[in-house]
Amino acid sequence: MKCMAIHEGQTCVEYQDAKLRETNEDTARKDVEHLKWPTQGPRWGSAGRGDTKIPQDSQQLQADKEQKGLKRTLLRFAIEQILKETGLIKLYTIQTQIIQLFNRIKTMNDKIIEQLKLDQESDQKQNELTVWYEQVKQQQQLLQTVSSQAS
Repeated sequence: MKCMAIHEGQTCVEYQDAKLRETNEDTARKDVEHLKWPTQGPRWGSAGRGDTKIPQDSQQLQADKEQKGLKRTLLRFAIEQILKETGLIKLYTIQTQIIQLFNRIKTMNDKIIEQLKLDQESDQKQNELTVWYEQVKQQQQLLQTVSSQAS
């Protein structure tokens, strides 16, 4: 069915595209407005604007960091004690050693990859020098040929 409406200066398809774009832009604007309002409120969490226990100075911040570090140490100690009591400390120790070995292997692998890259670059430069040397050699032979013909 053909559209019989008159759209000033536009074809029907152009008019419909413009209306669709307008609707999509309006919907996108509303989406942004709906998503934006939660991020405009007060922040919560450690030292956030909405936090009720904001440390007053850097000494308090430092004390909080030390307290968190102490909590981690105590937690680690408690875990080790539980593992010792249950006989799982060997598994924990083995797991820790495996992780350390894995990290060492990864570091060594990274160093090997870096060395291989350097070796490849060195090989490329060696190839370039070889090509250059062959060209110089050819030029010398050509020069000798020309000078022997000139004599």
